[in-house]
Amino acid sequence: RLYFEFNYASGDDDPTDGKNKQLQTLFPTAHKWYGYADQVGWNNIMDFRVGVFLTPSGKWRIRLDYHHLRRPEEQGAWQGAGGGVIRAGAAGADSHLADEFDVVLIWLPAKPVNVQLGWTTFFPGGFIEDTGSSPTATFAWLQCRIVF
Repeated sequence: RLYFEFNYASGDDDPTDGKNKQLQTLFPTAHKWYGYADQVGWNNIMDFRVGVFLTPSGKWRIRLDYHHLRRPEEQGAWQGAGGGVIRAGAAGADSHLADEFDVVLIWLPAKPVNVQLGWTTFFPGGFIEDTGSSPTATFAWLQCRIVF
């Protein structure tokens, strides 16, 4: 399955005016939708996502995702998955927040067991480079889930 997705969440164009105009999400964790690195929440964000979900056999799945992340409001903050401000907005800063690549290998050895091995890399964009330190973030995970 090949897919394309676009998500938009409003930001606050003037955080100093005493009015919060950004989207307020009820469920802040969003790594399944906006990247497994959990560097982006559903506030002041445009996420262009392209991916492929492959099923090479009955017991194996592969998921590949690319996210191109932008900030629609220049003055709006970059907020993480938990809703906290990572960096305040900055006049004149680039709107390109980051790019992220996610790779997930899923093994289904038996009916109730799901094993996942994943790799995520978060590449800072112009906004992060314009406003401070901008290291690339990379991590891997292994998890086993048993569903009753």
